[in-house]
Amino acid sequence: MADSDTAIVGLAIIARDLAKRLKRRQRKWEKYFFRRKKKMAILFLRLSEIYLRRETVLRRFWQEPSRGKSLFWERTASQWVDDNLWVENFRMSRNSFLAICRELSEVLHKKDTRFRKAITLEKRVVVCLWHLATGEDMRSLGWRFDIGKSTACQIVNDVCEAIAVVLLQNVIKWPTGEALKSVLKGFKEEWQFPQCAGAIDGTHVPIAAPSEYPSNYYNRKCFYSIIMQAVVDHAYRFIDIYIKWPGKVHDARVFSNSSLFHKGQQGQLFPNWTENIGNCEVPITLIGDAAYPLLPWLIKGFQDDGNLSRSQIQFNRSLSSARMVVEGAFGRLKCRFRCLLKRNDTSLQKLPVKIAACCALHNICEMNGEKFNPEWLQNDVNNNINIINDVHIPDATAINIRQALTNFFSAQNA
Repeated sequence: MADSDTAIVGLAIIARDLAKRLKRRQRKWEKYFFRRKKKMAILFLRLSEIYLRRETVLRRFWQEPSRGKSLFWERTASQWVDDNLWVENFRMSRNSFLAICRELSEVLHKKDTRFRKAITLEKRVVVCLWHLATGEDMRSLGWRFDIGKSTACQIVNDVCEAIAVVLLQNVIKWPTGEALKSVLKGFKEEWQFPQCAGAIDGTHVPIAAPSEYPSNYYNRKCFYSIIMQAVVDHAYRFIDIYIKWPGKVHDARVFSNSSLFHKGQQGQLFPNWTENIGNCEVPITLIGDAAYPLLPWLIKGFQDDGNLSRSQIQFNRSLSSARMVVEGAFGRLKCRFRCLLKRNDTSLQKLPVKIAACCALHNICEMNGEKFNPEWLQNDVNNNINIINDVHIPDATAINIRQALTNFFSAQNA
């Protein structure tokens, strides 16, 4: 009996000690969790305070120390009030520049962070315009605007893409309705060519030799390029562009693979508006050079084999005179945005977007009546002038339309 009592007492003592240990451990864990919650609350309060202040911390080595000295945009260009300086350097007036910034604000606007302030929208657009207007390389562009070379490259690509997405569809579009009537009237009054809705041609844009299939891009003028096919209205404005093919490809092949050709063949380009010229119902047409086929909706000159009649020669002269508008548009485009005159180091994936952005900006300048300085023109604009044998067999309708126009111009000059 004594042994059992001793055992019970021993167990009671052990249970008491175990309970004390459990209580001590519980109090210890409660204190630990309390301290942890207190630390988390303090950390949350500090982070909230920093977020609400949104202070920008200037990092010591965030950018190369020698940058940030010239401030060309902040202290010089942004202060210009003379539109002549804006047109000379950015190819457009200050008002046109600000209008473009407003259009692109939703796409290009960036927020400041704690690490650094974002490059402003206006500066991003100016960097791109300067590059497009001068063709300045990215290293020099970065030093001029106090940004890194890679940042300059990214800004140019971003702004060009934004222009192509936001502005292109609004400023380069096929004329319809009253706009089409205005183009027809313009060609008839300014270029003396009736029933013409546009002039088509192609031009080469120089590029660096690509790493893959470089021979495909080496054109007959002995440099590497890609081709832009364009249709231009009477006022030097682009109404259709097609940028894709390597420089070695002929204009006729580019044309036959374009959506313009397929729409024309299906009768989807123009409404059925005709004008009676020489007892022939002449539809709305485009005009092109010898590289293009003779179609009911595309008129070109007679092939000069040395046996042309006087009326055919006169027709060729009238058509060539009207076609000057597309060559003039290419000249104004390239001399306004001189990056298209120099060898482009832009990747082939991004270059079509860059060219399209230049075309959109060109149309904006023409629509806003921006001054074009004749001194910008130079002789090395790479317009495509093709003289080839006519291997396309035209249909009778196209021949009759061209003959009616030939008689029309012959009668005018009789």
